[in-house]
Amino acid sequence: MLLIAILLLQLLIVLLRGALTRGRDSFFAATAAACLVTIACETYCDASFGEITVKMLATMIVVTGLAQTLGNQAK
Repeated sequence: MLLIAILLLQLLIVLLRGALTRGRDSFFAATAAACLVTIACETYCDASFGEITVKMLATMIVVTGLAQTLGNQAK
Protein backbone atom coordinates (compact mmCIF):
# COMPACT_ATOMS: atom_id res chain seq x y z
CA MET A 1 0.00 0.00 0.00
CA LEU A 2 2.85 2.36 0.82
CA LEU A 3 4.61 1.47 -2.42
CA ILE A 4 1.49 2.30 -4.44
CA ALA A 5 1.18 5.65 -2.66
CA ILE A 6 4.84 6.45 -3.41
CA LEU A 7 4.45 5.51 -7.08
CA LEU A 8 1.27 7.59 -7.34
CA LEU A 9 3.03 10.59 -5.81
CA GLN A 10 5.99 10.18 -8.16
CA LEU A 11 3.70 9.99 -11.20
CA LEU A 12 1.82 13.05 -9.98
CA ILE A 13 5.08 15.01 -9.66
CA VAL A 14 6.18 13.99 -13.17
CA LEU A 15 2.85 15.08 -14.64
CA LEU A 16 2.79 18.40 -12.79
CA ARG A 17 6.38 19.16 -13.76
CA GLY A 18 5.49 18.34 -17.36
CA ALA A 19 2.47 20.64 -17.21
CA LEU A 20 4.58 23.50 -15.91
CA THR A 21 7.33 23.09 -18.50
CA ARG A 22 4.95 22.56 -21.40
CA GLY A 23 3.66 26.13 -21.48
CA ARG A 24 0.66 26.58 -23.76
CA ASP A 25 0.26 22.84 -24.27
CA SER A 26 -0.11 21.92 -20.60
CA PHE A 27 -3.76 20.84 -20.68
CA PHE A 28 -3.24 17.09 -21.13
CA ALA A 29 -0.61 16.79 -18.40
CA ALA A 30 -2.59 18.95 -15.98
CA THR A 31 -5.77 16.99 -16.66
CA ALA A 32 -3.96 13.69 -16.12
CA ALA A 33 -2.57 14.95 -12.79
CA ALA A 34 -6.03 16.04 -11.67
CA CYS A 35 -7.47 12.68 -12.74
CA LEU A 36 -4.82 10.87 -10.72
CA VAL A 37 -5.97 12.64 -7.58
CA THR A 38 -9.59 11.81 -8.41
CA ILE A 39 -8.70 8.18 -9.12
CA ALA A 40 -6.86 7.89 -5.79
CA CYS A 41 -9.88 9.25 -3.92
CA GLU A 42 -12.33 7.12 -5.87
CA THR A 43 -10.35 3.96 -5.26
CA TYR A 44 -10.84 4.22 -1.51
CA CYS A 45 -14.30 5.79 -1.42
CA ASP A 46 -16.27 4.21 -4.26
CA ALA A 47 -16.70 0.73 -5.69
CA SER A 48 -17.20 1.90 -9.28
CA PHE A 49 -13.46 1.83 -10.01
CA GLY A 50 -13.76 -1.94 -10.28
CA GLU A 51 -15.61 -1.63 -13.59
CA ILE A 52 -13.58 -2.09 -16.75
CA THR A 53 -14.94 1.06 -18.41
CA VAL A 54 -13.72 3.32 -15.62
CA LYS A 55 -10.32 1.63 -15.59
CA MET A 56 -9.93 2.03 -19.36
CA LEU A 57 -10.88 5.72 -19.30
CA ALA A 58 -8.51 6.41 -16.41
CA THR A 59 -5.69 4.61 -18.19
CA MET A 60 -6.26 6.52 -21.44
CA ILE A 61 -6.25 9.88 -19.65
CA VAL A 62 -3.08 9.16 -17.70
CA VAL A 63 -1.24 7.71 -20.71
CA THR A 64 -2.17 10.73 -22.84
CA GLY A 65 -0.83 13.04 -20.14
CA LEU A 66 2.38 11.03 -19.88
CA ALA A 67 2.82 11.05 -23.65
CA GLN A 68 2.53 14.84 -23.70
CA THR A 69 4.94 15.17 -20.78
CA LEU A 70 7.57 12.75 -22.02
CA GLY A 71 7.24 13.92 -25.62
CA ASN A 72 8.41 17.36 -24.55
CA GLN A 73 11.51 15.95 -22.82
CA ALA A 74 12.63 14.04 -25.89
CA LYS A 75 13.32 17.24 -27.86
